[in-house]
Amino acid sequence: MRIEIFIDDEPVPRQTLQPPATLELDTEGLADGPHRLRVHAIEDSGTVGVEEIPFTVRNGPGIAVVGLSDGDTVGGRIPLLVNAFAILLYKLVEAPANRFLRRTSRACSARPTRISSCSS
Repeated sequence: MRIEIFIDDEPVPRQTLQPPATLELDTEGLADGPHRLRVHAIEDSGTVGVEEIPFTVRNGPGIAVVGLSDGDTVGGRIPLLVNAFAILLYKLVEAPANRFLRRTSRACSARPTRISSCSS
């Protein structure tokens, strides 16, 4: 049996592994936005099992826009508040007998109620 790892609709696996396996998903080469991890388990007989896991990549700065929402119908001039900020990301870190989260960067609120500045 083997395991093949794909992202989105890639025709060629990023990795081929022998179960049980661990891997590190490197998102730095992926565009920000929605993606799918596809895992194929292939038996020696050729039978294939497929698991798909949707996820969102956010490597760039976060952006918040207040005053315009998805699907709004608008006209004339519209005042908007636009903010950009560092994202607070957590990595799932494996330890021998447990899992824990580690903070990797500093962030501000995604939806500010007033204009403020962020610092590292």
